[in-house]
Amino acid sequence: MGSKPMRDQLREIDLALNFTLIISEISGTAGNGKSRGQAEWIRPESPIEITKNPRSPLGDITNASTTPTQKPKGRTWKKQARAKGQGCTESRLVAVAEKRTCEEAFHVQEVEMRCLKNARERVNDPSAKSSHFAAWPNVPPYAPPMIPVDNDDGISFKGQVCEEKDETRLVLTKPLALEGESDADYTAPNPLQLVLSLFKNVMPGSDLTRFQMPPLFNIPKTHLQCYGESVYCIASGDIVSRCNRGERPLDRFIAVVAWSISTVRPVIFGVAPYNPILGETHHASRGNLNVLLEQVSHHPPVSALHATDESENVEMIWCHHPTPKFYGTSVEVEVHGKKQLKLLNHGETYVMNSPKLLIRFFPVPGTDWVGNVRIQCQESGLEAELHYKYNSFLGRRGNHRSIKGKVFESSSLKTLYEIDGQWDRIVRMKDINNGKETVIYNAKEVISGLRAPIVKDPKEIWPSESAVVWSEVSRGILSKNWEKAKEAKKAVEEKQRELLRQRETKEETWVPKHFTVSHSKEGGWDCSPIQKWVPPAPIVCPFDCID
Repeated sequence: MGSKPMRDQLREIDLALNFTLIISEISGTAGNGKSRGQAEWIRPESPIEITKNPRSPLGDITNASTTPTQKPKGRTWKKQARAKGQGCTESRLVAVAEKRTCEEAFHVQEVEMRCLKNARERVNDPSAKSSHFAAWPNVPPYAPPMIPVDNDDGISFKGQVCEEKDETRLVLTKPLALEGESDADYTAPNPLQLVLSLFKNVMPGSDLTRFQMPPLFNIPKTHLQCYGESVYCIASGDIVSRCNRGERPLDRFIAVVAWSISTVRPVIFGVAPYNPILGETHHASRGNLNVLLEQVSHHPPVSALHATDESENVEMIWCHHPTPKFYGTSVEVEVHGKKQLKLLNHGETYVMNSPKLLIRFFPVPGTDWVGNVRIQCQESGLEAELHYKYNSFLGRRGNHRSIKGKVFESSSLKTLYEIDGQWDRIVRMKDINNGKETVIYNAKEVISGLRAPIVKDPKEIWPSESAVVWSEVSRGILSKNWEKAKEAKKAVEEKQRELLRQRETKEETWVPKHFTVSHSKEGGWDCSPIQKWVPPAPIVCPFDCID
């Protein structure tokens, strides 16, 4: 090796094996020809750990625990290190690299060749089942999983983790349930104390869009999954079909009001879903209703949804842009963007906004959907105003999750019906003319006792699927292995930063695969689907989705 610096010596080894050098600095002494003292030298008996990396046979060489080597007699290691004038760090690292490089290289090459062989067999096999990947632009017929399967240390969660040898591993959990129904506890002890410690250095009025939360404060799913579940996860009946099958415009409008209320789901205090990465997708189906979501922007976070039911000729298009802000005693999340429900058989488009999410710390910790929602149908000339109220100051149950509103004619502003109730229980409608009351929404019938979606065909799961991207993080949360969850979340985020640096270096602009996106100061964000119909998904929510 001569007197070349250590990094040059390792690079020569690495390049000779056609791999990219990945090596960790140790104590800041590697490669500078200096030693910071006896306490920082790496002795021959010092523990060394080499972490295998599929892109480099050298891996990460760190001063961590593994099987120690024997120390030479007479403490000759110090004299040898001083004689070379390099300190002990370089000579020790080079020795370790030289000894283990070939073995590591052969192992990595064998694994990579096996994976490539399997991929080619799937693509070239004419008898293989056709994939719906071909129906989408920029998606290859076969896409290997983003996170590889590890069958050695897998943790199985019945009904939650899907594993198949050499295929994608993903985690699917139950949708957020009504209060008192959830059998999973994602909150840590003393959640209020932990939340307050999380915001101790945040100034009131601060925008929390870029605020990073440790896995201890996450539930094992992303915002994309939560948005999608509010559409395809219902317990009984088909609330979307009722919107389409109403005989009169007023009947259809009232059904749409009920459907809008059904998309408001409970939120757990002290925890939140993951923030989706750029290009992340979630694709799921329930019966003939197929739902596709994509994260079309990361900063600011913008999510797009497209759902279609060809049998009912119904289409939904959403564009969500949440902006959370910290106000000292609470966090308020305003959800910008509009929802559209199109009843194509009737030529009607219903446009609506979303309520705000209020997370209170004092006087009583909790979460509430609050604010005004307006539903408009220009073709029928009908409108509705819904007002979501928060709990009383003392947290009394009387006004718990209440909703009030009215349905009226757009031209004359004449009120036709009054709406009153609680969005997580019963909502009634009162006819102004005769005083007759009718139940238009029963939360227990629609969103009670929901089960987790299931995987119909693991081979057709996209690598960008939310349940795949965050699978290792979710597994750590479900097993309460917070260190594993933290490392997995860091790996996902670092990968995205690296991709961003690569795009900036190449001066490339990222383009969504499934939506065209526009933005203006007046109208905000707008998302339009590229395809007319969403194809059936490999993740399904069965009709018998209640426990």
